[in-house]
Amino acid sequence: MTFGNYIYQDGTAESRKAAIDQLISTSDKLEAGHLKAVEAASQLQTAIGQLDFNEKEDGTKQELLDELQQTIDDSIKYGNMYYALDDIIAKSGKIMSDPRVLGRLRAQQDYKAFKDEILKRTDIPEYMKDMYIDKNPYYYEDKYSQDGSKIIGGSKWEPIDRPVSYIDDTKMFEEVIKFTRPDVTSGETLKFYDINGKEVGANSEDIVSAAIIDKYGNMKEEVTGDKLFKSVIGLYEHNQAYQAHINQKIKYAKWAKEHGDNTDYGLYTASGVERSPLEFIQYTFVNSIEGSKYRKLVTSRDVNLFNPYLFKGGGKNNINETPGYGDLGGESAGTTNRTSDTTESVNGASSDDMAGEDGITF
Repeated sequence: MTFGNYIYQDGTAESRKAAIDQLISTSDKLEAGHLKAVEAASQLQTAIGQLDFNEKEDGTKQELLDELQQTIDDSIKYGNMYYALDDIIAKSGKIMSDPRVLGRLRAQQDYKAFKDEILKRTDIPEYMKDMYIDKNPYYYEDKYSQDGSKIIGGSKWEPIDRPVSYIDDTKMFEEVIKFTRPDVTSGETLKFYDINGKEVGANSEDIVSAAIIDKYGNMKEEVTGDKLFKSVIGLYEHNQAYQAHINQKIKYAKWAKEHGDNTDYGLYTASGVERSPLEFIQYTFVNSIEGSKYRKLVTSRDVNLFNPYLFKGGGKNNINETPGYGDLGGESAGTTNRTSDTTESVNGASSDDMAGEDGITF
């Protein structure tokens, strides 16, 4: 008697029952193993799909899924995946330690950390954040063994263009003002008069008859627009922080234009011509420069008794009378202060005519 592949010689019912029970047990085991294998494969497929890869690595994920399916196809028998269970479990361990997987996980982790850092920074304007995310895209490359047969690692992701702290232009110009020294020029004119009010030449023999000295002084303090502009350029060329700030503004203006933003941001003229860095700086600070340049004029006039002896002696030659220090209230030997005044003008306004207002009559 036969039953399937089993041959029973004794012909008893007990033998047939034992054979059937064994078949059922084997079938149950195969079915349970098949279901377990299906579950393991499904879990591994889900794990591969959930790998924190950059979206640019979708091809690698599909490659891993294809390899898993090939493992199943190579091991399955009679449509039962139970025979592939061990290979599925082994494949799971290999995938999670695969250099392709580990390298891409690290690269995505570094990329996301940089992106989060940019979005959280408070020292750069919001509108610049998109530029730095765009300028630092995700990238990754596998590294192979010398013979090229095996992947042994991968490249490390690092940003290629980091932002610098944004500096308010007002603060930058405050530094310009602080270190710009004004140009100062001054001069003095001296005139001498005798006791009758007649002017006496300083280099003439009649100087001995001079009774009054009229001193007219002026001082000019000036900061020109050109000097302020040179100070701005000096700050740009020698201060790395300010230089990086200006270059970052230029970089953003170019990036914005490339991405459809028609705002000139000071980098482009009305006709669309790009300004040079120095022209950009001049355009950026032109209003501040115009508002800060100045010219200040300070004038003064002192009219003093030059030879008090002439007043005391009525012009006579009296050798017994010698003028002393401070005679007639003078500030130095032989001089007496009559009147003095000072005027000041700013930004080119004319000074008062002191000669017409001093009240001195001769």
